Formats: sequence, C-alpha cells, structure tokens
Amino acid sequence: MSSFTGESVQSDSLLIASGIATWLDDERQASIIDQNRYLDRIGEQRPLMALPIDDSASQFFIKLYSHIQRLPLWFDAFAEDPTNDYQTGKMIFSPLMFLSGTYRERFIFQSKSQGDYYVRKTAKPSNLIKGLSEIVGVYTLASQNREVSLTSLRSTAEFCVRTALEEAKILNDRAANGEDFGQEESIAVDSTMVREFSWMGFTLDLISFARQQRGDEIASVPFLEGKSISDDPQVYYPFAA
Repeated sequence: MSSFTGESVQSDSLLIASGIATWLDDERQASIIDQNRYLDRIGEQRPLMALPIDDSASQFFIKLYSHIQRLPLWFDAFAEDPTNDYQTGKMIFSPLMFLSGTYRERFIFQSKSQGDYYVRKTAKPSNLIKGLSEIVGVYTLASQNREVSLTSLRSTAEFCVRTALEEAKILNDRAANGEDFGQEESIAVDSTMVREFSWMGFTLDLISFARQQRGDEIASVPFLEGKSISDDPQVYYPFAA
C-alpha cells in the first residue's frame, strides 16, 4: 500500500500536467484517421449524441461502452503485477483515453461553428498545461494523507464508470432536446467537466501508486503512447528528463 500525502505529486504538478497534455495532443493527432473522421465534424456528432443510448447507430455511446467494458479486464491484469511497466502503462492509458473523449464532447457542445470546434480541438498542449497543473494541485491538496492501494484504485475505477454512465445520460438528454449547443457554460458542459475531474483524479491516483511501486521515482512511471490500443502503443516514460 502506498501513502498518498499529496506532496510527491504536487511538487511535480507542472511536470505531470505537461506529460498528460502531451499525451492528449498525441492521441488527438493519432485519432485523425478515416474511421474516426466523424469525430471531427460537429454536424455529424451532435445528431449521434442525440440518438437513444441503446441505438445501434449511436457511435458515441458504442465507443463509451466498449471502453468501459475493457476497464475491469485491464485492471485485473495490472493488479497481478503493478511493477509491470506495460500493464501499468495500459492501466493509466484507460482514464487518459476517457479524459480525451470528455474534452472532445465538451468542445462539441461549446463550439459555435465547425471552425470554432477545430480551433478548440487543435489547441496546443501548452494551452492545457496551466489548467491541468491547477487541477493536479487542487486534487492533491484534497487527497493529503489518503492511502492509495489496489483496493482503493478499483473502487475509484468503479466510481468513475458510474459517473461516466450517469453523466452520459445527461448529455444524451440535452442533445436530444437540442439544448446547450454553442454555449460556453451549460448543464452539458458541467456534465463533461464532472467526468473530466473524475478521470483526472483516477489518473493521478494511478501515477502516485505507480511511482511508489518504483521507488518514488516519477521518471520511472510508464505510459503507453497516445494512440489507439489497436495500433499497439508502446511503453514510454513521459516524466523522464
């Protein structure tokens, strides 16, 4: 069991934020492929988000459910050996992929035009670092003296999944009613941000746990490359000098 006092993560908040922001940008660029082309067009995405959740044509929810279904399987493999860099990187990959998706959903609701969506979606990692580092600071301050273990990580994963499903229903309702599109602040935007914070918290817990499993060396925490898992992403070390 590792002790999560907050100081170890908070002291490296900019480093961690930079590593996460770079991963998100890598994933964004890697996702610009033909089968994901619909993700780049808000005119196609908004009607898909408005379809009933159980509709077979709802690519938005199909993608969400497929990512949720693989999470417990990945966690079991990770829990068998938390020192295995590939399985740890794969476990961290999961909430990062959810985080990337929630950013995209927020931009779909906030954007006033296709051009506006493109500008938001292609923002440089440097634009994210300040905001992410603030989240790291707030989260770690709230988490001081909390123990992070495999048991607590599994509970956090389950909480994140419940939250994702609950908030996805809110987005679906707002989209089905044609509400919140083009608004900077709205119920739908709040819903995406609830999930952003939960997945970010899970990511930070995993990073903290992985760090403790590796002699408290942040440089030894592994990620998988920011691209589709079907493209065989490899292990790398985002916090290494």
